[in-house]
Amino acid sequence: MKYRIDQEPIMEYEGGTMAVPAVPGAGKTFIVANLVAKLIEQQKNKPGKILIVTYMNSAVNNFKSRIAKILEKKGILGNKEFEVMTIHSLALKVLKDRPDIVLVNEDFMVVDDIQQNIHLNEAVDEWLRKGGENVFRSFLKNPHSKKDYDKWKIEFQRVISTLISKLKLNDITPSKFNELMKGNYDHLIKALAIIYMLYDKKLKLEGLIDYDDILNLAYKILEKDKKAREKFQNKYTYIFEDECQDSNIVQCQILKLLSKKNNNLVKVGDINQSITGTFSSSSPEFFKSFCKEVEHKKVMDMASRSSKDIIDLANYLVDFVIKEHPTPDCREALVDQKVKEVPKGSWGENPKPNSYNISINSVYSWEQEIEYTIKRIKEFKGEYPDKTIGVLVPFNGHVNEIALKLKQENIEYDELSGNSERKVKVAKTLGSIFKFLSKPHDITRLVNLIDDLFEHKDMENKKILLESLLSYSTEDILYPVDGLLENKMFLKARKDIVHIREILEKNQNSPAKLVLEIGDLLEFESEDKAMAEAVAFYIRNSLNNNPRFTFEDIAHELIENSQVLFRHMADMIYELNGYEPTPDRVTLCTYHKSKGLEWDCVFLLGFTGYNFPSLLSDYIRSEAWYLKTYYRNPAAIGKFLIDQLIGEKTKGNPVLDAKVSIINEKIRLLYVAITRAKEFLVLISHKHNTILDKDEKVSLYFNKLQEYIDHQRSKKL
Repeated sequence: MKYRIDQEPIMEYEGGTMAVPAVPGAGKTFIVANLVAKLIEQQKNKPGKILIVTYMNSAVNNFKSRIAKILEKKGILGNKEFEVMTIHSLALKVLKDRPDIVLVNEDFMVVDDIQQNIHLNEAVDEWLRKGGENVFRSFLKNPHSKKDYDKWKIEFQRVISTLISKLKLNDITPSKFNELMKGNYDHLIKALAIIYMLYDKKLKLEGLIDYDDILNLAYKILEKDKKAREKFQNKYTYIFEDECQDSNIVQCQILKLLSKKNNNLVKVGDINQSITGTFSSSSPEFFKSFCKEVEHKKVMDMASRSSKDIIDLANYLVDFVIKEHPTPDCREALVDQKVKEVPKGSWGENPKPNSYNISINSVYSWEQEIEYTIKRIKEFKGEYPDKTIGVLVPFNGHVNEIALKLKQENIEYDELSGNSERKVKVAKTLGSIFKFLSKPHDITRLVNLIDDLFEHKDMENKKILLESLLSYSTEDILYPVDGLLENKMFLKARKDIVHIREILEKNQNSPAKLVLEIGDLLEFESEDKAMAEAVAFYIRNSLNNNPRFTFEDIAHELIENSQVLFRHMADMIYELNGYEPTPDRVTLCTYHKSKGLEWDCVFLLGFTGYNFPSLLSDYIRSEAWYLKTYYRNPAAIGKFLIDQLIGEKTKGNPVLDAKVSIINEKIRLLYVAITRAKEFLVLISHKHNTILDKDEKVSLYFNKLQEYIDHQRSKKL
């Protein structure tokens, strides 16, 4: 195997600590897989194994298959010489081995993301019922706005989840937190303390631990018990950590302990692609520190993904941020790590288009951005039918808007959205079923359920059918006699009507069991079945807490509050593991969701100062504008206040610090987005907000990149 110039020093590694900062598209998975295979071939790992720690299960499977294939080509049966797992899988293995050390019953159960979300939702609701309602509303600028209340309910639970995670990863129990916060009267901290205690109590009553507990307990086992520590230190001769820019403090501590005996620890990542810190406990600072302390630092700075023009644009952004950013505190958002082209004749050369394929355009409004994008997509698909297209937008709502327009234009697309309708459709469909079951003689409810289940492209005739059904009774429709309703449209809906009748006949079962039976009856696919199981778990829990929880109550929660209850679960269930863009379908996703993906042509929309701010005075969209000014960035404020309580921060302005964190992450997000493109890149912004009927400035980065793009294009003419 022939390696690139920047990869050769990495392949020479035999032992010690090594940091591998790698630019986007450098081939991190490729080089780690080949290095692991080489160490196994040379039996350097003997008598132990090589451990690769990564984040997503899809990445686990990718590493396993790649290493196995390389070893197979070499004629080596080495599958037992290495293990690939997520950090939580590793921690769980440690905990299951010696739970007695941390006084955990060996029959402990791990609460999954879905159950965790439900228990936390219950804790928040209990806090609201027991006096928290007024405090909750006190965060809002307009405490009486239902729309703002609902938005805050979704955001509040996410914030509380992030802050509880931070507390757990700093080994702060609910009782310890109450001790620390004595004399602190901040409303968010006080609410957090109560909800944390309620949530912790719910888990303990059911003998459950969550993912943060797993990390914490595993670290304590390794730290406290010499035999347990040595067992795992002997087991793993080498440890590799992938995507380490997203590490948290406990993950770093665990891997440091495990590698202490053999001192063979390799971390691979890209600080410039750290985009999860504002809503998690991860931080690129841990990788920065590691890079300063290691014996070996080998930079992979070559990438074959993008054309030279796109690489130059990404590098220009890095230069501008480091040298000229108008907010000095943001000049360290990116590290000075430039992407280089792959040398001619090396493995994997860069795309070499015949023309300058980067364009930048500002239109009047967001609506015009969508129109312009769809027009360009049609043109591109006509000219390059074999190339992939990605449309990146700031927020999930934008994904839904563009999806609707593409549907109207009969353009096939994949929607990688955190709140796409598909992700909550199962919950809402089950809600419609329970709504009908609560009043099975209500013809309107039956027709609405048929509407929900019935899929037919002829929308006009579907509407006629549904209106005609309203003139019958539910019994006439579910148990038709003498050829009643035997028209063509009814025949198309017959299967769904038969299903409803079968569900009605199973109505004597418990609600949770009924949900699972409905999943089987309607032939849900695996992901939809997982969502049905989440709904069943929620119903079972709700009935345990409130035996008077009726079918009508279930219907209301599933239909009206599905985004609040199941949004986080849907993200987990419908995660598109191993998603690969194809030329026949346009990919729609947020900037965040684009990480790890690539397309021949990328459209970057919403390039305004509102979405990509640069000044502390900028109005920032990701701020919760419906909250009072101090709490506009509630998670960041909460983290700052916790740091103060545990002594990590004694001074500073939490509001300004929060803004700096957001601006820095938006810079890195833009860098990630630009580097998704292979050959074609289209950047679009707008000048007017039609909803608020006011002018909206384009982003400073847009203006700077436009100057650069125009200059580069003029040189090519």
